[in-house]
Amino acid sequence: IDPDGTASITITLSPMPIIISLQSQQEQLSVGNRYEVEVHIEDAPRLTAFTCELEFDESLLEPLEAVPGGFFGNDALFIEDSEFQRRSENQISLGITLKGDNTGICGSGVVFRVSFQAKIGRAHV
Repeated sequence: IDPDGTASITITLSPMPIIISLQSQQEQLSVGNRYEVEVHIEDAPRLTAFTCELEFDESLLEPLEAVPGGFFGNDALFIEDSEFQRRSENQISLGITLKGDNTGICGSGVVFRVSFQAKIGRAHV
């Protein structure tokens, strides 16, 4: 403690690794088939919001639907840009944030589910 009554404190934050993965049940699909991808997060420390961009080949896949997974629960605001005309080609931007005064969500789970439709036969994704 300094003579004036103040104290210096040093705080060192350790980075907490968060694992983000894409999971799907399908490896191949035929024209017209639906293909679903889940964005998973593991070991999240008190997240209040999450954003990501998914890139894909528009000559092979057409985005159909993006929905929130169960990780953030029902009290969250979800935003996706797949139907906006100004979105980037071959890309979908997704975001979700908790509403209100919340300390965050810890743990693991599905953050988003995104469905595509195959445009060309036997697409490998």
